[in-house]
Amino acid sequence: LDEVDAYQMVLQSRSALGLVVAEVIHEGRRLLDPMLTSIKTLKADHKYAFEESKIGKLYRDNFPAEIETLLKGGTGLGRLFKRLDPISGRRRGRPANFKLSDVIHDTLEIINRALESNSITVEQDVPSEIKCYGYREDLQAGLLNIIETASYWLSTLQDMSRYIKIKGSVVRKKVFIIISNNGPEIDEDYHNRLFDAGFSLKSDGTGLGLAIAREACRASKGELRLDPTAADTTFIIEFPKG
Repeated sequence: LDEVDAYQMVLQSRSALGLVVAEVIHEGRRLLDPMLTSIKTLKADHKYAFEESKIGKLYRDNFPAEIETLLKGGTGLGRLFKRLDPISGRRRGRPANFKLSDVIHDTLEIINRALESNSITVEQDVPSEIKCYGYREDLQAGLLNIIETASYWLSTLQDMSRYIKIKGSVVRKKVFIIISNNGPEIDEDYHNRLFDAGFSLKSDGTGLGLAIAREACRASKGELRLDPTAADTTFIIEFPKG
């Protein structure tokens, strides 16, 4: 039965990865299409760039906007690839022990600007001696996607305090990381779809964040799930104990 459960998890991961790839292709094309249009425009009229004519002036006037389109597209693709890196399957050396508090610190440093701009306080209860075993980038990818999502929904709240709480504990051979926030409640009808690639409650969401977060955790033999019984919106990461 243990072998059947393990095989079923592999099949679920492969299925999820297939959906992630489909969404990446869709999102990649969305970013790439305007970039190609700008490149074609710049190339088609480049001979007029320094010409003192109406076409030349129009070319120079539009040049900053076309460059901005290329920059936004390139930045978006870079972020997309970076988010996919933990589940890319590339060789990463051997798994190792690492301190949970260090990964949480690095994650919060990355997203600090968004937290400050949205007046979100972060409360931590993570003993410094807790160690995890696996790939720290997997855990960081999981944490980052969860906290990014929490930051977005907390930013929609008006006239109330906003907080994210992170708690770490060890139970037998597993480390449990509980991330909760006082953002909008997730409708029960959506609980089973939260981790589906392509599903998003954001108007402009890609539906990749939580799918990637869970697959990243699984890449280090961990797991990510929603706690539907908690008062706040709460996600739980399980990770092998160091």
